[in-house]
Order: sequence, then C-alpha cells, then structure tokens
Amino acid sequence: TKACCELMINDYTRRHFLDGRVARLPTVIPRPERNSGLPAAFSDVLREPLLGNDCVLNLPPDMPHAVCGYRVLVRNLLHLADLPQAAFADSTDRAMNLPCLSLTLQQLYEALQSLVPSARLGKVSYEPDVNLTAKLKSFHRNMLATRGRS
Repeated sequence: TKACCELMINDYTRRHFLDGRVARLPTVIPRPERNSGLPAAFSDVLREPLLGNDCVLNLPPDMPHAVCGYRVLVRNLLHLADLPQAAFADSTDRAMNLPCLSLTLQQLYEALQSLVPSARLGKVSYEPDVNLTAKLKSFHRNMLATRGRS
C-alpha cells in the first residue's frame, strides 16, 4: 500500500496535478503508553524505567532500529512541507527518508542511565521473541536520509 501511494504521488506530481511530497517516517519514541506494535520495545526501554517500572523487552539488546523523537519528526515534516518545488527538480521521486538515528535498545537504556540516577530507574531485562525479532529485522534499521538532509 505504501509503495502504491508513493508511485501515485510521484505520477500525479509528474503530471502537475499536485506538488507531492512523501515522508518515510522512522519509529517515533518514546510513545506515551504501552502498545503492542512491533517496535514497542524502543519506547518501553525509555518510558517504563523512567516510571520506576521493571520491564522485559521482547527484542535482543543489540538490534538496531531507526528512531527519532516527536519534536525532531515535527521539525522535519515542517521542513519538508516548506521546501520549494525546485528542491525536487533533479528527481521524479518525491519520497524521502526523514533524518533519524539508528540505535539499539542497549544504547537507549545506557543513554537513559547516563542522565538519571540508577536508583530511580526500573530494571530492564531481555527475553527476545524469535518471531517478533525476525519481523522487525525486515524493517528499516538505518534509514539513509541523504536527500532528507540536503
């Protein structure tokens, strides 16, 4: 479905029906409440320890995933919307990856520990689910945002 929408927007833009732009979004973290989506662990690793709750994550600690915060996402979407049409003149492809970080659960938790005293944080443990891990490995791990950064 996503590829069909990108193709349609590219075609409609080429035909001058609209000035289309497509943003490929990374996973936005942390999310305010627990969810069961595939990348939920990337929010859980921050939110639950900050609330003082211990959590068991269903992904391996060393698995990279493309993430960003909501403020960065909003800033990037506004920037994309404000780009002049000339910024896309060299390409018929109107889709671009938005800038993000490729981080592991372990890196996120270590960053949290560097900011908050360990005594105030809940503990994190890992019990990887083989099926979930296999599915998430098919997602973007490192979204190259070369066009999005220019």
